[in-house]
Amino acid sequence: MILVISLVCMILLGGLEFYLAGRKSKWPGLVLPVLAAVLLLPLSISIAGVYFPVPVSDYSIGDETLEDANVYIGVIYDETDHMAAFSDLKVKSNSTGEVSWLPLEFDEKGELVGGAQAMKYAEAVERLAEDIPEAKGRSSSSPDQMRWQYVKHNKGGYRDAALVTILYSLSVITYFCVYGIMRKRVRKKKLHMLNNL
Repeated sequence: MILVISLVCMILLGGLEFYLAGRKSKWPGLVLPVLAAVLLLPLSISIAGVYFPVPVSDYSIGDETLEDANVYIGVIYDETDHMAAFSDLKVKSNSTGEVSWLPLEFDEKGELVGGAQAMKYAEAVERLAEDIPEAKGRSSSSPDQMRWQYVKHNKGGYRDAALVTILYSLSVITYFCVYGIMRKRVRKKKLHMLNNL
């Protein structure tokens, strides 16, 4: 739906560009391509922010409030709703707000066996891990690994984001091409009129 709306808007704006670039003055025709080019970077960054977050807090299986910190484990599910990955333990200090990421490793019984720093939170972690039995015998993923697991299993959202960005980039190039073509036509028309005088 987003792609269709984007395409329709870009075609309509392309028609507007034909009109503006064909005017006697060269300036109206530059407004649309320059504005589109200026907005390209912020658009790409905002799309990246929407589609490529590190999905830990928003996708967490639990939020344990301890005496000194809040702890989270994020989970990414694949297309069949099976766990694709789970995150390192996110620990947010209640006093300073500082966030740290602690690697986790579970044995076949679901007990925490790896990640020396995370052992401090073993009881809370094992409670959280009860909700993800597929974590047994597995290790956690870093925030960067989680990001790419999210991209991989986001059921096409990242592809739509990439397509919108590519489509928008192509439209910027097209607007400049239309501008160049129409300015040539205007110059030819002026020359033709001068020659007929």
